[in-house]
Amino acid sequence: MCGISGLICQPGADAKQYHADLDRAVKVQHHRGPDGNGILIEGCVGLAHNRLSILDLSKLGAQPMVSRSGRTAVTYNGEIYNFREIASKLNLTLQSGSDTEVLLEAYEILGPEVFTHLNGMFAFALHDRANAQVFIVRDRLGIKPLYLAEDTGRTLFASEIKGLFALAPNLERRLNTAALHEWAYYGNALGERTLFRGVRQLEPGHALRIDLVNGEKSERAYWTLIGAFASAREDSGLSDPREAAARVRTVLEASVARHMVADVPVGIFLSGGLDSSSITTYAAKMSGQRLTTYSAAFDHDAERSELALAREVAMANNTDHHEIHIQGADTADVLTKMVDNHDLPFSDAANIPLYLMCEKIGKSHKVILQGDGGDEMFAGYQRHLTLQRAQRYIAAFRMMKIGIGPFARGHKMERIARMVEALGAFDQGKTLALLLTVERESSAPTNIFAKSMRAEIENADPFARYREAAALFGDIPLAEKMLLTDKMVILPDVFFQKVDRSSMAASVEVRVPFLDNEIVDLVLGIPSRVLTDGGQQKGLLRRAMQDVLPKSILAGKKRGFGVPFGKWVMGPLLPLARDAIATAAASHPEILDHAAIEARIAQHLTGKADHGFMIWKVFNLSLWLIRHKVRL
Repeated sequence: MCGISGLICQPGADAKQYHADLDRAVKVQHHRGPDGNGILIEGCVGLAHNRLSILDLSKLGAQPMVSRSGRTAVTYNGEIYNFREIASKLNLTLQSGSDTEVLLEAYEILGPEVFTHLNGMFAFALHDRANAQVFIVRDRLGIKPLYLAEDTGRTLFASEIKGLFALAPNLERRLNTAALHEWAYYGNALGERTLFRGVRQLEPGHALRIDLVNGEKSERAYWTLIGAFASAREDSGLSDPREAAARVRTVLEASVARHMVADVPVGIFLSGGLDSSSITTYAAKMSGQRLTTYSAAFDHDAERSELALAREVAMANNTDHHEIHIQGADTADVLTKMVDNHDLPFSDAANIPLYLMCEKIGKSHKVILQGDGGDEMFAGYQRHLTLQRAQRYIAAFRMMKIGIGPFARGHKMERIARMVEALGAFDQGKTLALLLTVERESSAPTNIFAKSMRAEIENADPFARYREAAALFGDIPLAEKMLLTDKMVILPDVFFQKVDRSSMAASVEVRVPFLDNEIVDLVLGIPSRVLTDGGQQKGLLRRAMQDVLPKSILAGKKRGFGVPFGKWVMGPLLPLARDAIATAAASHPEILDHAAIEARIAQHLTGKADHGFMIWKVFNLSLWLIRHKVRL
């Protein structure tokens, strides 16, 4: 796990003139790789790297790395878990024990086809000197980040947006208003969009090719979710829960084994839930030494704590277990730091405890396994069951939608109204979108913006990404579309960003065994009714783990990593939030409507409405506008 950055100039230009820019990018991404750094410039290509040493800690693993033949060079971030299998199949002769070298040598044999063989999380820029081309590539699901921008004829790339601004200090920090309508609903932009105009993400499973002779660019998907889904359903036929459970056990255990490969100690974030408990149990079984596990708990949330279950799993596996207690009053400084780490107003508040955990363990562990992805793979949310049960009643929900709005007062009625509005929507894309936010279309989440800004924002469709998903996945049950949408949108656009920025800010690599290629390919071939075996969230996974985990874990209800941000902004963080919002509204009156925001805060404080998520979002947005000096 590392940080990468670089630039590709126009054909014939000499990238040496931009050495200082590359050096700045290395410095601002130091947290991603404090163990070493390097810059490699040849012709119009400049590659830079920050190293977090995990495989082959010697200088042989340093980057940017050049192949033995000298024909290929790479700057690479991530882990390729099947690198040893690839090396064996291709009979590679290697100088190091790093997966980076395997990537280079395998490319020289297979060319771009090698991208489809990689099982891992990665983002890299590969300079094919022999064929005068550069490939900029991101892993299948988008676990690792990769941002792109254009500046004075140069193509820039970096693991973080701050790296792009370091490469091009004159790059304008302008607000992308076209993405702001999405942000109002979900707390972040979706797909390739960001809130910075001119800055985009390379989409998951994509490779950008740049011809160094004529400067032409072409981008293609080397892997697609819909293609993998179609192939899995055609080949698998896993409709028997017993057979499917047996396969799940096999691939999950193999995945954990692959994710344990490291030349440094590996720890585990153990929540006490089904996912992390499964990973812990398998990891303890195959580890040659006592594992270290970590759990977190929050103030204002004692009734949801899973610490007791985590302790039970830790004791059963004889781990060296640690608990971290997080108070709302302790998060103020961290919140500001996280806005800087994300370079964006990121609104999933779980980034705060994740960072605090990584900060505490960073001196003892560089690698942590985590259960992220288990819910998206195995139907772990209530919405997965809701859609299976409600599909036949859509017409009734559409009738209810007409009359429920005026009566949606109080937290309970608001939740009911949100569900009715989502299930009663007249297009599937909107249903998918509204089930994935606490905002309601009827209550206009854009009313926090200045009037002129609001008119511009509302020209953009906040449901476009979800409509795209609904159309892409064709004529399949809505419950199946939701599972695919989770993988296409929620994972790369929310969860992976949270995990990467929060952990890498503390120089810790988080690995996610539930998102191994073999697990993804298997699960895509299992119908949702089998995944919810017995009418339960993650029913199939529970069946698979029934002889592996304690009954208390198997029977436990999903609690989630619930961060009480709604209570924090009513208490210890309220003064800071109000101050940041007032400051941002004063400096950006063309963007924010301070009076409208204060009205929402007042309603939240009196309990008349639950605006906790909106206040949290505006708080983050305000800090971002101030600290990054964003302008229209």
